[in-house]
Amino acid sequence: MFGKNGSIRICDPAVYLKQSAPGQQIKLLRSACIDEDKVPAYLIRDLNGCAVNAAACLVAFSAHGGSAPAGEDGRSFGPALALCKKIAADGFSKMRDGTRDYYTKIGREAPFVRRCLGAASSGYSARSSLLVKRRAVSEILAGRPVLLNIAFSGQYTDHTVTAYGFEEYAAGDNGRKVLFFKIRDGYTKEDRYLMFRGILGISITYLKTKA
Repeated sequence: MFGKNGSIRICDPAVYLKQSAPGQQIKLLRSACIDEDKVPAYLIRDLNGCAVNAAACLVAFSAHGGSAPAGEDGRSFGPALALCKKIAADGFSKMRDGTRDYYTKIGREAPFVRRCLGAASSGYSARSSLLVKRRAVSEILAGRPVLLNIAFSGQYTDHTVTAYGFEEYAAGDNGRKVLFFKIRDGYTKEDRYLMFRGILGISITYLKTKA
């Protein structure tokens, strides 16, 4: 359950809720998930590379309009990542003394992802919003993954993840709702979930079909 520096890693929301408050009643209210073959798993191997990897995940997904696995017809995650890293180095990231540091400047997520999608000749553009919960759920229900830019939570600090599913539970005697997003966090290729409660600062970057 715990990752580096004591941070929480959630692999199964139901198990996490039961372990957090033994004996409480939980009930799955709703859930949805995009086909995992269309949202490639990735491992971050670059300094501060969470945003470029997450952007590459959207580029790989969007190559076929989300209608086919992201690796088909030569469009794989690798080429998408190389494209996004090149664009990041061209003014979107803070590069230090020749070191490839891909830290994306705050507030530049949507312009960066738009540039990547355009360079990949995607049929999508991108927008960002602070109205995260409703937008993220609606996008996933529509079959489109989103990027969640997290300032701080018990799970992640200053990190960008790709969300492609969700599960919402009623927990405890009062039936409080607890929402979890199924994510690619770049630290493992195994399933991970982000608990939406308790996050201090979060925005969403999502795909928009070009007019």
